[in-house]
Amino acid sequence: MTIRIIAEAAQGYEGNFNLTEMLVKAAASSKADAIKYQLVYADELCTPNYEYYPLFKSLELKESEWIKIKKLSDELKIDLQFDIFGSKSLRLCEKLNIKTIKLHPTDMTNQELLGKVAKSKILNVYLGIGGSELDEINSAINQLKNKNLLSNKVAESAAKIARNKNIREIVHKFQQKCAYFPPKQYRGSILDGRDIITVQVKDAMFKFFITANLKTRAKRRFREYKNLKIDITYKEVLKSLRNRDKSDRERKYGPLKKTKDSILINTTKLSKKACFKKIKSIMDKKLSN
Repeated sequence: MTIRIIAEAAQGYEGNFNLTEMLVKAAASSKADAIKYQLVYADELCTPNYEYYPLFKSLELKESEWIKIKKLSDELKIDLQFDIFGSKSLRLCEKLNIKTIKLHPTDMTNQELLGKVAKSKILNVYLGIGGSELDEINSAINQLKNKNLLSNKVAESAAKIARNKNIREIVHKFQQKCAYFPPKQYRGSILDGRDIITVQVKDAMFKFFITANLKTRAKRRFREYKNLKIDITYKEVLKSLRNRDKSDRERKYGPLKKTKDSILINTTKLSKKACFKKIKSIMDKKLSN
């Protein structure tokens, strides 16, 4: 278990640069791992005719002042984090290379902001959930979670982790539970993975080995990264996929390979819709016999 201590400064800096600076130094001297402020821009919180607009306006620091605070936090080796409330504060976080932000519960259904955060360079997102409905929380998580799971570092790490026998056994048990004991409201399960048909569910009713040539897969992944505004080149993606394939084929436990009883689906020249139709037609034909 990793425990991190975050010094919650919120609006305690009161729009005062010297006080903001002092709080960073105090948090660092107390050995906190991070300090978190609310990055306030009045126009993101309310309209000018709102009675507390002047108060929010008084909390604003200049961009140049936040740049100095980020430089100070880096020097003191304390992570600078922010609560954000809109696009302007998100853009500043990206400019400052902030790694972690928090979204307020009132933005739980703010699809525009959630979408921008998902496409941003921010690595970690805290999601405030106070007063939110469960379906709202799940929706927000689904919109945000794909961001980090698609990073190139995650892909490279997955290949290394997959070589560990103990971890594979844990994953194996979880995947088998999903396959053989799906939630009551579902009639079955669809599992995707590099050793599903060879190790996890050998007796699956349908087994498909879905692939495409390396360059096509690299182009598809590269487009995904670009849509998420992840800074990476096509050559880096190609190299990463090539290494991942090699690692998965050569690993001792559950290597990547096609079984004799699985159906090969080459998607190199297929769209998502065409691939779905092809698989569905195969399943429909077998189920009708």
